[in-house]
Amino acid sequence: MEKLFLIDALAYVFRAHHALPSMTNDKGMATNALYGFILQIQKILKDFKPEHIAIVFDGPKNKQGRLEIYEEYKAHREKADDDLIKQMALAQEYCELLGLKTLCVEGVEADDVIATLALFAEKQNAHAYICSHDKDLCQLASQNITLINTHKQNLMITPKKVKELFGVAPDQIRDYLALVGDASDNIPGLKGVGPKTAAKWLNEFKTLDNILANKDKVENGKKAALLDDYQEQLEINVQLTTLHHVEFKKSAQDFLIKEPDTEKLIEFYKNMKFSIFLKQLTQESSKKKSDDDPVDYQLIDTEDGCDALIQTLLLAEEICVDVETNHLDPMQASLVGIGFGIKPKQGWYIAFNGKLDPKTIVDKLRILFETKPFFGHNIKYDFLVLKRHGLVIQSICFDTMIASYLLFAHSHRHSLDHLSLEFFGKVKTSIKDLIGPPKLKQTLFDVEIERVKDYCLEDVDYTIRLKQTLQQQLKESKLEHLLFELEIPLLFVLAKMQDTGIFLDPYPLIALSDKLNHKIGQLQEHIFELAGEVFNLNSTQQLGKILFDKLGIEPLKKTKTAYSTASGVLENLQNTYPIAKHVLEYRIYTKLKNTYVDALPKYINPKTKRIHCTFNQTMAATGRLSCHNPNLQNIPIRTPEGLEIRKSFYPQKPGWVYLSADYSQIELRLVAHFSKDPTLVQAFKEGEDIHQFTASMIYNIPEESVTKQQRSFAKAVNFGIIYGQTAYGLSKQLNIDVIEAKTFIKAYFDRYPKVHDFLTQCIEKTKQTLKATTLIGRERKIPEIVSSNKMIQQAAERLAINTPLQGTAADLMKIAMLKIENAFEKEKIEGWMILQIHDEVIFELPESEVERAKPIVIQEMQQAMDLDVPLVVNVNIGKNWKEC
Repeated sequence: MEKLFLIDALAYVFRAHHALPSMTNDKGMATNALYGFILQIQKILKDFKPEHIAIVFDGPKNKQGRLEIYEEYKAHREKADDDLIKQMALAQEYCELLGLKTLCVEGVEADDVIATLALFAEKQNAHAYICSHDKDLCQLASQNITLINTHKQNLMITPKKVKELFGVAPDQIRDYLALVGDASDNIPGLKGVGPKTAAKWLNEFKTLDNILANKDKVENGKKAALLDDYQEQLEINVQLTTLHHVEFKKSAQDFLIKEPDTEKLIEFYKNMKFSIFLKQLTQESSKKKSDDDPVDYQLIDTEDGCDALIQTLLLAEEICVDVETNHLDPMQASLVGIGFGIKPKQGWYIAFNGKLDPKTIVDKLRILFETKPFFGHNIKYDFLVLKRHGLVIQSICFDTMIASYLLFAHSHRHSLDHLSLEFFGKVKTSIKDLIGPPKLKQTLFDVEIERVKDYCLEDVDYTIRLKQTLQQQLKESKLEHLLFELEIPLLFVLAKMQDTGIFLDPYPLIALSDKLNHKIGQLQEHIFELAGEVFNLNSTQQLGKILFDKLGIEPLKKTKTAYSTASGVLENLQNTYPIAKHVLEYRIYTKLKNTYVDALPKYINPKTKRIHCTFNQTMAATGRLSCHNPNLQNIPIRTPEGLEIRKSFYPQKPGWVYLSADYSQIELRLVAHFSKDPTLVQAFKEGEDIHQFTASMIYNIPEESVTKQQRSFAKAVNFGIIYGQTAYGLSKQLNIDVIEAKTFIKAYFDRYPKVHDFLTQCIEKTKQTLKATTLIGRERKIPEIVSSNKMIQQAAERLAINTPLQGTAADLMKIAMLKIENAFEKEKIEGWMILQIHDEVIFELPESEVERAKPIVIQEMQQAMDLDVPLVVNVNIGKNWKEC
């Protein structure tokens, strides 16, 4: 044994627990500390490649010995929460699966075990490396014992470094800590004696015993006088900071790293939902074993071969398809090739850049797409690319990405790469492996056809395997109806919307950009004038120093590294300090300019002159549709500039208009339906102004007497309950104290008791089933609702309330979109559905069609679901989006 690495396990687990954001697996178990611990262990193994290692944990009742010396030892520390204790045990299990020796000695702290092992290694003529940031262990530093602070770029702490850091030698660290104390262990130091004084005394007198023996020679009489008063405590401190030898059997062989248990590690990572570690391990494992899973991936590059393939595929019940292109945007992508498959381990690839003429390929394949049902992974992309190349899929029977989303809506990982790894332990070939990093600007046209063939057919192969697995799970979970009756039919509607796009006139935005530039420049001048200097306004650190250091504004919030200049902080300061108001305005205008005004024209398709954003069915856990490239659902509406942006969207054809239709207060109507609260249901049936009605109920006054502020308060509560808002949250929103907010919420539930019952039932049902469901059965797993971490659990309870409401609203809109599309086709309405924004849908159509289209839209939206309350739809007609 030449080297022995000693790992202070608690230090790593504890640090990760407090440093990393909340993480849970699908059973609601906290995993952030374990995740951070594994990262550090893997980093140590990678950086140092040790052959001998020991991962040291605190033993049960580890403080007992030192508590007998000093009963206040570590007394200030809160009891470790259940999450941390469970993760500590998992960290130990992980190390054992990895083949690393773990040590946990009853009644002994990890520091003492590490000290014992370090000295053991030294006697074996080996070098001990201690991975820890605990300064107690610095007393061990010697020629053969080095500490490593892995959090500081593997800083090596040698005897020389100890002297540099603390001003004393390693053999003086014990006395040094006795003098200055150790707040982390609740060891009180000598009052008024800091690091500099302690180092000075120890450099002069060498030891604490000598200092105590020569009190009369110590400079600074006041501090020296304390030595008499605190001598007993100092002697106790020395005992507490002394590292003790621990007797247990050990040999160099014990610490030799063993072969990991790969199968159990894979299962461990799967249970913890650690995809990144699972991928790494699977890649390493696959390199070690030969390919025992032969596949038949064929390149079709002759007309005869193509004809034979078509005959084979025509006999199949359904076909998996995957296209390879040169662009992520289906509206700009050119076909590189098409892959087909009908069973696992087999596939056929036709290259559009090979021996066959692309037009010949399209002509031959057309019969397939017109007659056979197809499936794929994110098949909307394939559908749009193929359509642009003259091949229109008439029937889609499955989409593995949507199926994954329906089963695991709480997860954001629905890529084929992730699912192949999760279900089959397969690390697929990455697109980067083929085209390299973005800076090379290569596409699949630049890659050998054989390699593209294998890449494409691997996708086809694992999509087929995945379909078999997910189809069964959908059946068992009774979610098939959502896929086949809602999501797949909607896929065609969304593809049509994406293909149609929306027209944007870029020229008004150029003028608006100049206008915003001027406003931003004026705001910068005002801010710099108030600050008394020019600084980087986009640097939160520099802004914090200006506001709170230079201008002396009382900071409302501070992070670990700097003052907080978040919007909430500035909003609280803006009425008192003009500079805060100007900074808020600066941020609003720069975001408008950068995110929308300057960015939107870049998305205009040069051929169609329209923006073709992508509508996502698999992003929002509630079932809502989302939109990206660009996101048109987030364009501001409450500012004049935001309205000017919307004004730039208008029908491309003369004589056409926009028709917008949105559900009125849909989520509140769903609260009434779910809760069956008679008062709330009746209010909606009678067409009351629900916020005014609620205010009259809470304040016990006639509706006509309700003030604007009272209505505003009632509105905040009405919408707040949908998101499980607390009294504290409401108090912040309305700028009232928490007691008043509590009173307000109580009054609300006194008037609507069934609503309170419904919210309670949502939480209780989710605790029992670990999932929330919508009215038509869509599921969102919320395992963290049983977490022992209070903050995680409360966040989960809010999801348990919000999901049935927002999710049902999303389902309602999807059903309405399908019904409208079918009705438009049946009635041969000229025009298109072009945009969906949660509770609103927008159409582009000739003005002459409005009279026919408007009642259809209203009727289909109102009749999309049968609820206990009426569905109200507001319709607006405009020559541009702003007018809607």
